[in-house]
Amino acid sequence: MATALAGLFSLRWTNPPTLHPLPDHISRSYVSTPGGPLELLYASPSQKSNAENKKYPVLFVHGGYGRATVWLEWMTVLSQKHNFPCYAISLRGHGASYDPGYFSTLFSTTTAAMMDDLVAAIHEVEIREGQKCILAGHSAGGGMVQGVLDQNLAVARALVLVAAIPNFGSMGIYSNWFRLDPWFLVRSCFHLQHPRSPLSHPSLVHRAFFSAECPMSVAEDFSHWMPKYESVRWPGGMASRFVDVHRVLANILGGGDGGRIKVLIMAGEKDKMVSLDLVTQTAAEYRQGVSESKGSEDRGIEMTITPGAGHHLQNDVQRDEGAEQLAAFLERL
Repeated sequence: MATALAGLFSLRWTNPPTLHPLPDHISRSYVSTPGGPLELLYASPSQKSNAENKKYPVLFVHGGYGRATVWLEWMTVLSQKHNFPCYAISLRGHGASYDPGYFSTLFSTTTAAMMDDLVAAIHEVEIREGQKCILAGHSAGGGMVQGVLDQNLAVARALVLVAAIPNFGSMGIYSNWFRLDPWFLVRSCFHLQHPRSPLSHPSLVHRAFFSAECPMSVAEDFSHWMPKYESVRWPGGMASRFVDVHRVLANILGGGDGGRIKVLIMAGEKDKMVSLDLVTQTAAEYRQGVSESKGSEDRGIEMTITPGAGHHLQNDVQRDEGAEQLAAFLERL
C-alpha cells in the first residue's frame, strides 16, 4: 500500500520534453515530422573513415517508457571503441521529442503512428550516411523495427532485436508481468487507470526492468527520465502475431539475393518480462523462416544471452558485456 500511495503522488498528466545531459561525443538534433520535432542523438566514430573502411550506421529504437538516451552506454562503446556511427531516436512523447498531450498519447497514438516516427528517423539517417542502416530495437521498439520491415516501409542492412516483443506478439510478456506483479490490476484501479501505474515507483521499475544485482539508484535515475505517461495503443497493436518473418527477412539486405541474412536476437538471462522461452521461440521462428525461404543451413540468425542481465540489458550492470556481444555481431557484417 505504501508503494501504491507513493506512486499515486508521482503520477502526472503533462509530459514536457526533457533534455537529458549528453557526453561530449554525442550530439542532439531533431527530425522534422508533421506532428512535431523528434529527438535524434548521434555518436560520431572515434576515428575518421574513408569509403573503404566506413562501417554501417546503427539506428537504435527504444521501447515503452524509454527514450533515445537509454542507448548512451552502448552508443559510446560502439562509436568510441569499435568506430560505428550510432544514432538513437526518441519517438513522440519520449525524451526531448514533442508531446502530443495526455489524451492524444493514450488513445490516438497507435503502433502505425509510432512507425511513422521510426520511418522518418530511418530516412534521416539514410540521407546523412548515404547508405542503409542497421536497425536495433528494444522491447516495443524491437516490435516496431520488425513492423516497418514487414510492411515494406524500410530496408535494413541487418536487424538486432534486444529483449524485443516477439513476432508472435506480446501476450506472453504481459503474462510474465502479471505474475511478477500480482497487485498490477488492483494498483491500476487505485491509480485511476493511469498508464504509468505499473511503473509508478522506482521499486516497481527496478523489479520489472533490472536484475537483482542492479543498484536501486540506477532505477531511480531511470525513473526520473521516463515519460510521465505512455500510449496504451502502441504496444496493444502488437499483442498478437503482427508480422510475418518471411516479409521481415525479405527486407534485410542480402536476404533475397543469395547473401547471408543477418539477424541478432539478444536476451538478458534474468529478464522477467521477455523471458528466455519467448526469445528462444523468436529465434526458432526466424531460423525456420530463413530455412523455408532460402533452403540453406547457413541461416545467419544469431542469438546471445547476457548473463545476469534484466530486461534493460543496455542499462543494467552487465551493459558492457551486452555492448561487446553486439559489437562482435556488427564486426562480422
